[in-house]
Amino acid sequence: MILLLFNLTLSTSGFTLDETWIIEQEGTKKEITIPYYTKIDSSDLIVFYNEFPAVEGNTLVLPRVSNHGMKIYINDVLVKQIGNFDHPTANIWNAMHIITFDPNLLKEKNTLKIEMNCLYDAGIHKSPYIDDYENVSMRVYFFNFLNNHIYMIAFGGAIVIGIILLIVGMSFENLKKAYIYMALAAFCAGIYLFDFQLRASTGSIFTFLIFEKVMFTCSFLSTTFLLAGTEYYVSKKPRYYKYIFPVALFLIIILLLQPDLFLLNRFINYANFIHVLNTALISFFVFSKKKNYLFIPTTFLLVTIVFSVLILIPEIPFFYSEANFVLVGYSVFISSIGFGLALVETYRDLHKKVEKTHLHSLKDPLTGVYNRGFLQEFKPDINDLFVLTDIDHFKKINDKYGHDKGDEALKKYVETILNRIRDNDFVIRYGGDEFLVILRNCSEETGQEIMERIVKSLEVYSDFMLRISFGMARYNDSLEKTISEADKKMYSMKDE
Repeated sequence: MILLLFNLTLSTSGFTLDETWIIEQEGTKKEITIPYYTKIDSSDLIVFYNEFPAVEGNTLVLPRVSNHGMKIYINDVLVKQIGNFDHPTANIWNAMHIITFDPNLLKEKNTLKIEMNCLYDAGIHKSPYIDDYENVSMRVYFFNFLNNHIYMIAFGGAIVIGIILLIVGMSFENLKKAYIYMALAAFCAGIYLFDFQLRASTGSIFTFLIFEKVMFTCSFLSTTFLLAGTEYYVSKKPRYYKYIFPVALFLIIILLLQPDLFLLNRFINYANFIHVLNTALISFFVFSKKKNYLFIPTTFLLVTIVFSVLILIPEIPFFYSEANFVLVGYSVFISSIGFGLALVETYRDLHKKVEKTHLHSLKDPLTGVYNRGFLQEFKPDINDLFVLTDIDHFKKINDKYGHDKGDEALKKYVETILNRIRDNDFVIRYGGDEFLVILRNCSEETGQEIMERIVKSLEVYSDFMLRISFGMARYNDSLEKTISEADKKMYSMKDE
């Protein structure tokens, strides 16, 4: 879908310039066909020429070009300069350029000249075209949003997710390393996205070289840290990361030793295969451990990395496409969401464990009903009926038949109560053989009927007859007073 939208914005309108151009390099001219792309081993000024007839329109659109600064002339009149020719270190390859001009410049026969200041590559990847500004402005804006502005959104997402992972992840002792590595991966990926931003200049050529080295160092570290984070997350113990990290470190050292941009760019083209290896291992861990919530971001990351690496290799021209790096920003953004999902899933698991532990702490281990701790969280209503009940002469049962038999009697007692009350009622072991039954929204008549059914059911207990006493009280804005009132009525019943 992303690539479809991308290609739709690249569709031309108006008058498309002929695919046959003349290129002048080092005093030599030759004919070329668009799309055209070449690598050069040193900085050079390359000039592209195209002749076209009289057309209607006031805007020239350059959909895709590769260079580090350019001047555009129509009939030898400079209509636009992009980048700084004193410091030709612009980053303009990933934007669609729109050049408005005076229509009076056009004649019966016209010449378009584009001077490109190039450090290590040059190219026109899609034929320029001429149209009215109103017809192309929204398309150009949409393209630049899809292919340029998205990087800043992805940068923000990666940094925010990284900070959250770093801060919150520290609270998970068993997953601390996983989240630290994921946070580092997010930070490095976010920093690397600056290499995709449209810039008129990156300073001097030396500054540009240092900048590129920092960017690609972050690139190598991002997928390497992500591999470490994924391994710690799914298996708690790294297996492959300890072998991959020295390789990444070695590549970074070689990268930092590159003396110029051309050699750096050529080295990167092949060293980028470490990204394919890292993402392949990440995908293996995610899919083998069936982390379903990470399937989509991991698959997207893998496809993006493989695609982006392959199109960098000049020996594989098939993979050099107009889509180029369009997926990278989306990949970082979606991967950052994946990090967030991992954190959410961890919190969900933790919440379930805490909830389970908390629920267990409120349960009586012998009978399985709630203990008195439940009353601290229970919110009674004025229509609730509280029934306090116990087994008459329970101590004699323990003394005569033993504690095991006494425990069995308590379980039978609770089972009988649970079978006679309603689904929304509660049973609480109040202490010893005393149980508090809370009948929600219940009249005293209904409560009396329920308790009488319980009494009759216990009288047919197979080993010995269980007799119980109970007292009922309507909730009166105080749990303590309500239970005290029920307790008095229960002992009154015993005395009868």
